[in-house]
Amino acid sequence: MMVLAMFFFDQVLSIPYAYKTLLKIVVFISLPITYSKYFAKKPIKYLPSLKNFGVYDLKKVVGLGVFTFSVVLGAYFILRQFIDLANIAAELSKIGVTPINFVFIAAYVTFFNSFIEEFFFRGYVFLNLLEEKKRYEAYLTSSLLFALYHIGIFYTWFSHAITLVALLGLFFGGIIFNWLNHKSKNITNSWLVHVAADASVIIVGLIVFGFI
Repeated sequence: MMVLAMFFFDQVLSIPYAYKTLLKIVVFISLPITYSKYFAKKPIKYLPSLKNFGVYDLKKVVGLGVFTFSVVLGAYFILRQFIDLANIAAELSKIGVTPINFVFIAAYVTFFNSFIEEFFFRGYVFLNLLEEKKRYEAYLTSSLLFALYHIGIFYTWFSHAITLVALLGLFFGGIIFNWLNHKSKNITNSWLVHVAADASVIIVGLIVFGFI
């Protein structure tokens, strides 16, 4: 329901980016916290923590961060002849994302938006299901919802073929993010790798708006 709600806000209402950000905080953070605290009676235990973050975790996060960054950026350069950058810029301008405010939005997307998505998909969905001993359901549900959620963002950006490639990449990326958090039981590892992935998307955004 929450993913469908965000699709409705993105593609049906096409609300401005600032308002969508506030709604996203409500849908992906406030509602899960409220439900966990007052209905499920469960504490929020999956917030970022460096308590058990060791050298092995650091190597794993850095390695996967570099890998993810390279894959996303490499995919863009391989497929760019099939991507209409002017159309993407036009679609972004409809929701208030312009070259003038892009730097601020880029910072938000890289650090805070990535946290919101990790809190919901890897924390609230994945780790809660994992706690209920539903391992395969946890991996599949979280990754599938993560991929489908992004349809609302780039549904009008790409051709159907590119959209399918992006969805597959997001699904398998979600599997990797879940695996990163499986033992630690918090979202620190996946959040750091997500930051690296979003950094590569921001570089593509800089290309879209003609900064580079």
